[in-house]
Amino acid sequence: MGTAASNTASHVDQVMMVILGISVVLFVGIMATMVFFVIKYSRKRQKTVANISHHTGLELVWTIIPVLIVLVMFWYGFVGYKVMRTGPDDALEVTITGRMWSWLYTYENGIQATDMLRIPAGEPVKLVITSADVIHSFYVPAFRVKWDAVPGRKTHYFITAEKTGTFDILCAEYCGLQHAYMLSKVQVMPKEEFEKWYAQNAPQEQKGEPAQAAAAAAASQGAPAEAQAPAATAQQASATAGANTAPQAQQASAAPAGKAASPPAAPGAAASGNDAALVAEGEKLMARYACSSCHSSDGSRIVGPTFKGLYGSSVTVVADGKERTIRVDEAYLERSIREPNAEIVKGYQPLMPGQPNLTAEEVKAMIAYIKSLK
Repeated sequence: MGTAASNTASHVDQVMMVILGISVVLFVGIMATMVFFVIKYSRKRQKTVANISHHTGLELVWTIIPVLIVLVMFWYGFVGYKVMRTGPDDALEVTITGRMWSWLYTYENGIQATDMLRIPAGEPVKLVITSADVIHSFYVPAFRVKWDAVPGRKTHYFITAEKTGTFDILCAEYCGLQHAYMLSKVQVMPKEEFEKWYAQNAPQEQKGEPAQAAAAAAASQGAPAEAQAPAATAQQASATAGANTAPQAQQASAAPAGKAASPPAAPGAAASGNDAALVAEGEKLMARYACSSCHSSDGSRIVGPTFKGLYGSSVTVVADGKERTIRVDEAYLERSIREPNAEIVKGYQPLMPGQPNLTAEEVKAMIAYIKSLK
């Protein structure tokens, strides 16, 4: 039955084997009885047939025995169901939102991801399931779990992963054209490794406000708060951009508390650090909204146009049934993010859901990321 990687898997497997065993016994028994009756009570052997109206003992047997069999199957299923539905109040909670055609994972500390669900091994986790559009079904074969995601409704179950590794996530409810591509992964991590990832990827407001803390430290040492702001800003940029952050910003992030950051080595260096942070934020947003599931960053063609080399290029679009060639600029990219089906690039289908509720800052970051893919 495949890998069993959770505490619920053993219960589901047990129910499966119990029901299968009962079904095999009943099938063989019924078939054998039928063959026996066909032979024993054939017309050649039974010249006369008695008119029997009822048989109380037989009627009790075929009523009581099936009821007992159903109760046995119900009991095994109910035990497993209780394991899924009950758990400790302090269990890690992850909200899973199904949407055409990706899964959004939101953690208690504000982390959001679409590429992968990450949970600790050996610890109970409460998964809250919902949908942003149509009915989906969250299915993890290795966990033996399939739970419907219904718009406007939240359901939940508890799970404890017992094996580390990466396992498949699928949508088991037909939800539209790209249903088959609604794939994801769950990574079960050792507890210490997960806690490290969970702390490092928490949003800044959860970790604390670096700029405010730096300003307070500067004030306590008699330095003006403005002197510390560049260092705090550079720290945020470095933490967000990672390896893509400009070297000047990384140097600024190392400035000790109470001292102003070192002046940039060349004009525009601070701006490049900010740009790197903006690009990194845009990349995170692209992952959060599953843009990479339809748009590649390496030039390959999938469901939608590639982001690589898109900015500044000329494309033919179809709007109101008419074709025209336009140059891809920031205005076009913003319009395509908010109203993607207003102008469709020739050769592609109008499948992308719009994102009208994105803030101006989020759109700016996403455009910066697209512009960086030259």
